[in-house]
Amino acid sequence: MISMIRLATAALMFLVLLTACPAHAATVSLGASCTLPNAVTTVNNQSNTGGCTHSGSWAVAPAVDTIQFPSTHTIYTITSTLNVSRSVTIQGTTAAYDSVINYSPSTSGSFLFNVAYRTDRDIILTFNTIDLGLTYGYTGGCLNMSGTSASTWAHQITAVFNYGGIGGFNKGAIVSTYGDVAFYGEMAADNYSPGNGGVVNVTGFSHLLHGIFYSDDGSDFEGNSAAGEGGAIYVRGQIHVNDTSFNDNSSGSVGGAISYHPPIANGSSGYLEVYNSSLEENRCGVSTGGGAVYSTGPAEFGYGGTGEGPTYIDYNTCLDTANDVNFTPYLCGSTNPQCLR
Repeated sequence: MISMIRLATAALMFLVLLTACPAHAATVSLGASCTLPNAVTTVNNQSNTGGCTHSGSWAVAPAVDTIQFPSTHTIYTITSTLNVSRSVTIQGTTAAYDSVINYSPSTSGSFLFNVAYRTDRDIILTFNTIDLGLTYGYTGGCLNMSGTSASTWAHQITAVFNYGGIGGFNKGAIVSTYGDVAFYGEMAADNYSPGNGGVVNVTGFSHLLHGIFYSDDGSDFEGNSAAGEGGAIYVRGQIHVNDTSFNDNSSGSVGGAISYHPPIANGSSGYLEVYNSSLEENRCGVSTGGGAVYSTGPAEFGYGGTGEGPTYIDYNTCLDTANDVNFTPYLCGSTNPQCLR
């Protein structure tokens, strides 16, 4: 069963990323004398900065240092972009809405976090039980992941969001021209993009197969929108979705919830897979553009076969006319071998 092998492989890949560096080597605790910007700088340089100190020894890859939120309800308001140049886990408390980062950008349209490709190291940025939001009246995004068009890549950027929230960003919450994004139990609501992908926009350079979006463990995308394609998700690469709901997302073009395109390079075999999930009441802005999903590559949905959970798709529209999906040229369940289970 090709699709389940692919899905299992993707799940294993992200599990390896998370477990290959399970123990952080050093912890920088936020508090009255240690601000979040200084904590990020401290980890980037592995040197105490601006009132921040660390416990433990600095990480040597694959270990990862941690920035620890206080144990009480804490809201940090950030006004300028935080540049991350080394793997780090930003750890919140276990209580919901206790660890919050609000962005009030001094530069309109900038991003709260920025991760740029490095030639000397992988970067894994992990948010554990952190709620991320844009202050009302501002314009900005949550995370920008970028690279340059090189002929080869020796290292990778990965962003992992665990059991927190992303809400209110209006420049596209996560924009990546190089890197992979994973959601586990994450809630993404009321985000907007003036381009493609209200929550996630993952694209790559034309000669590369990269850019994977993975969602699982009860993640929820609700009320997100984009002026272009993909009210919640726009990916050119690969998409693996399991145990995730998409509700009331909308796009001005195709793909009310999800818009998918395979990589350009060399006929690379990207694919879209959705299992054990629901897509309801999503809307697209062009006729028959896929109120829930639009795909120009291999697309497969779980319908209750062995090892697959059913996916519920209903009440999705385009221009107020019922239209759940638009797969061009691939339609799962057809004779296309790339879609056969």
